[in-house]
Amino acid sequence: MSRQLRAKQDTLVEKYVDEVEFGKQGYRERYYQTKFFIKNNAQMDEMQKNIRKAYIEGLDWVFKYYYKGCVSWEWYYPYHYAPMAVDLINCD
Repeated sequence: MSRQLRAKQDTLVEKYVDEVEFGKQGYRERYYQTKFFIKNNAQMDEMQKNIRKAYIEGLDWVFKYYYKGCVSWEWYYPYHYAPMAVDLINCD
């Protein structure tokens, strides 16, 4: 890697601010607030439900794609981030 590219990469790493702070108390709430722009608990509950549903649909789509072929070219995961794995526990 060139020195110039390394310097640019180092600068970006130094400027990065970890808003979620995984491992510290309240990280789940911070994750959803920063990644999905959620403002309150009612919004969070609804958004988590929608994210989980879409994520499970995505897993189903992937399994069908590899075992049956493409079932839909129209389906897409509508979010940029996945739900936290802990939020998939006991998901019907």
